[in-house]
Amino acid sequence: MPQRSLMTLIGASLGLCLYALAEWTATEALPPRLAFAALTFTLGLSLGLMVLTGPLGLRRASLRAGGLALILSGLLSLAALRFAAPEELFSSALPTAALILLVTLPWPFLITATSPEGWRDYPGLFRESWSIVARALLAFLFTGLLWLTLYLSDEILHLAKFEGLHWLLQSDPAPFVITGAALGLATSVVDEIAPALSPRLFLRLLRLLLPLVLAVMALFLAILPFRGLTGLFGNLSAGTTLMLLAGLAVTLVTSALDEEDAEAAPMRGATRALAGLAVVPAGLAAWALGQRVADYGWTPDRLMAATVTAVLLAYGLAYLAVLARRDWMARIRQVNLVLALGQVAVAILWLTLLNPEAIASASQSARIEAGQGAPEDLERLSDWGLAGKAARTALEARGLAPQPEPDPRPKLAEVLPLRPDTPETRALRDRMLPFLSDDQAQTLQRHCAPPKGACVLAFADLLPALPGPEAMLLTDGDGYGSPLGFSFDSGTVQDRYFTQDGTLYDPEANAALIAALLALPPSEGPPIEPIARNQLALPEAKGLTLNP
Repeated sequence: MPQRSLMTLIGASLGLCLYALAEWTATEALPPRLAFAALTFTLGLSLGLMVLTGPLGLRRASLRAGGLALILSGLLSLAALRFAAPEELFSSALPTAALILLVTLPWPFLITATSPEGWRDYPGLFRESWSIVARALLAFLFTGLLWLTLYLSDEILHLAKFEGLHWLLQSDPAPFVITGAALGLATSVVDEIAPALSPRLFLRLLRLLLPLVLAVMALFLAILPFRGLTGLFGNLSAGTTLMLLAGLAVTLVTSALDEEDAEAAPMRGATRALAGLAVVPAGLAAWALGQRVADYGWTPDRLMAATVTAVLLAYGLAYLAVLARRDWMARIRQVNLVLALGQVAVAILWLTLLNPEAIASASQSARIEAGQGAPEDLERLSDWGLAGKAARTALEARGLAPQPEPDPRPKLAEVLPLRPDTPETRALRDRMLPFLSDDQAQTLQRHCAPPKGACVLAFADLLPALPGPEAMLLTDGDGYGSPLGFSFDSGTVQDRYFTQDGTLYDPEANAALIAALLALPPSEGPPIEPIARNQLALPEAKGLTLNP
């Protein structure tokens, strides 16, 4: 059978297998853990065959992809024992990242292992790694274009009242089978031109970013002493940005050094400088993450961030250690080889010996025992597998569960001024308060309580078409008001939008209106000005209306 037809058939068959296993998992036609193991094995085998068949041939690719998929399935099935349902394993980013690393990083080693130079040959690993990237991009690009063509064809045929293609695309197995067949066909075609398909163009374009990233990093370091660290490490987003910068630096250094000195990019000085600076954003990211962990403890996602940061620090420190040597480029290539294998080892550790859910549960339990936890900390323990559920049960059995915050609405009722303040408006206020969320009520309580006292609940007949008064809740929160409108018709509280004479509402008008309403005697209602709809009126200022 021709190679194209064979790979198309293999891709379609594997897609159909993935669909069947997914259906059996959803309907529990197979025991959940058996279905999970089969699904992960088929996924690993599918991707491995697509990548390895071209360089190795179908027989050798099947053996290597099958062996790798078997190991992958075993590791993931072992890690899934930490959860009541195996699919819960991927509720956090760490197992997903481990899956991606264990699927993709071994591929270049499996290919170069068949060469005379062996699996540790860096030039061969470099070529195969970037070749896999280029071939995968082209295969997925073709698959995306195929789906676009199919959808456009469906629309055209729909105009001709032909629904056959639409019926095919709407069938449940179609996305799996068509995508698998397209990837199989695309990889086969790409493999045919693999000798002529060089990733050199991609690498050269990538290297153009190196001077820009070096300049940004140098400018960042120059400004940092004057900018200070305050605010930089207050949240994890700063750490995430720094991790991305460090990862980009490592990628650019690797691409610039190429497979050997003779092929390296001419801007070796810039490459050397960027390699030396890569440790800085990695170190700052570690500091930012440390601040976050010190304040809020460990979670599975923070353990994922810590793992990424540790790997980036290892790259940065290793690069820095070899830069003074004459053969620094060759040394960096060896660092890349060792740390690539190290990442595989770390991924295996997180799926076997290290349990992120247990580590995070122990951290949060310690915080709760120390009185530093919140009710939501206890709630999320239930999402962290069997270890999290056990930690929550133990805390509740010892009576250490954080108590929920008291309902803020009674205190809000005490400090919220009413205009007019009458038995009728108090009854309407009591009906309105449960309509607010806990966060809204807490925020309003802070702004209404002394010394701020910058809020008011005004009642007036703002919608004449509806019986009884309507309410407008105004607050001057940090210089900007967020008015809320309510009506009380049909025995229910309705949320109403506000309008200011067709113009945008501004903080100064908000503060002036609140001051004017608070200056009224408590028994006196706010003045209203008839328009197409009645509005809260303020002399020489814009008024507020409720939209019906």
